[in-house]
Amino acid sequence: MPKAKKSTKPSVDVRGIREAEDAVRDLKNWVFVFAKEYDLPEEAVKMLHAKVHEVAERIRVISCR
Repeated sequence: MPKAKKSTKPSVDVRGIREAEDAVRDLKNWVFVFAKEYDLPEEAVKMLHAKVHEVAERIRVISCR
């Protein structure tokens, strides 16, 4: 009898993805507060938000099919 093929797709925990989304949202809020509190240059804030947005987009495309 042939052996069953193992799935090559990694297992994804939906809870973990939700926690990652929440963490990114918290980070975005923290960057905003930190920038105001420490009067960061506008260019630095834009760069931080762009990098956080990049991470958020990578998380957004993860699916749990």
